[in-house]
Amino acid sequence: MDDLVSDISCGDLDIFKDANANMTLWIGNFKTAMNCKSHKEVTKEKLMKQTKETLVKYLLEGYQTVYSHSDKFESSRTCVEQMKSELIAAQRSVVKLQQQILDAQAKQLNEMSTVVDTAVDRGIRSYSEIVSQTIEESVPVLSEQKLKKVVQEAVTVDDRSKNVVIFGLSEETSENLDDKITDLFGEIEEKPSFEAVRVGAVSDEKIRPVKVYLRNSDIAHGILVK
Repeated sequence: MDDLVSDISCGDLDIFKDANANMTLWIGNFKTAMNCKSHKEVTKEKLMKQTKETLVKYLLEGYQTVYSHSDKFESSRTCVEQMKSELIAAQRSVVKLQQQILDAQAKQLNEMSTVVDTAVDRGIRSYSEIVSQTIEESVPVLSEQKLKKVVQEAVTVDDRSKNVVIFGLSEETSENLDDKITDLFGEIEEKPSFEAVRVGAVSDEKIRPVKVYLRNSDIAHGILVK
């Protein structure tokens, strides 16, 4: 994911601070010239009382202030769009990593299933025969408890294969999480039925990941490969 590191510096967005400072200064000077303490006092009647020179002076200053920042606003818009694209790319990389984990888990489960199937194919029916055969072939002995654990883990893997975990999705105190997930799926042209929930304790220092429950593993796989 190193190729996803942004080359956008914090300074690229500092122009908003500069623009605000310049506009605030111009507004303050204008209100002072109009003898107004707040923007509500700036009325048509008060403007009509000012000299033409005064109005032209502040109109020109206002125009110059706005114009001097117009190209910077466009540059900042481009920066924001680039950051948005990089965020989407990073999320897709995480999804691919999740798929790799799921594939590895499926491979492990398949290997365990092959061991059991081989034992059955050889006509080993009783538990004692299975133990004897696995010892001779240096295969770990599967006790009844371990066999139950394998089945439980298989069910767990199946359940997990229906889930997708999304990292880095912005979190607000009052948010419509379903709408956010729907919009995110819309960007990759998917409209699955789902249930979504934030995972972990609320923290001001980090954004909690979102766990999305889908109807089956085929839907989850279709989303992960995009």
